[in-house]
Amino acid sequence: MSTPLRTPIRPYEPAEASVVLEEVAPEQWRVLDAELSPTSIDALIGFVCKTAGVYEVTTMTEPLAVAFFTDLDSVRAVFTL
Repeated sequence: MSTPLRTPIRPYEPAEASVVLEEVAPEQWRVLDAELSPTSIDALIGFVCKTAGVYEVTTMTEPLAVAFFTDLDSVRAVFTL
């Protein structure tokens, strides 16, 4: 019987300068690693939605977890080293 291994989608976290929040709708963004092609699925590192003044953050490494922040600087920090 084998045990499934949990492997990260990304072997690294991008540098802050390469994290891009691309607006996909009002108050909604997809988060990309700008060092990779924007059409590559590997470039997608998360999603952000602003609701009632709070940013809800979902990362591709933990897609079922949601974190909440009050400012975009804190949001960016989630995706960087």
